Amino acid sequence: MDETILPELDNHVCVNVASWNIAAINNNPFEYWVSSPDPKYDELMSSVEKLLNDQSLDIPVHCAFSDSMFSELIQEMHIANLKSMEAIEKLWHGDFKCRFA
Repeated sequence: MDETILPELDNHVCVNVASWNIAAINNNPFEYWVSSPDPKYDELMSSVEKLLNDQSLDIPVHCAFSDSMFSELIQEMHIANLKSMEAIEKLWHGDFKCRFA
């Protein structure tokens, strides 16, 4: 290992990390599902797919991102002097907050 890039640590720590691309441009979080010889990986991916397809677990967006949270966001957006704020608020109240997630 090149110690100038990553010096050896006195205490080695093992970290397991999972990342999920839920903001894929085509709304397909499985576009990066790769083949793996590890059956646990396939089990994980299949379980997540099953979970995402279970519409009985869907909730309206406003249950996860409340109106008070939206108001706080809008305040910050006003402070940042962003444009089209009325249109954004109209979209939130008339469409986005009632969508299911």
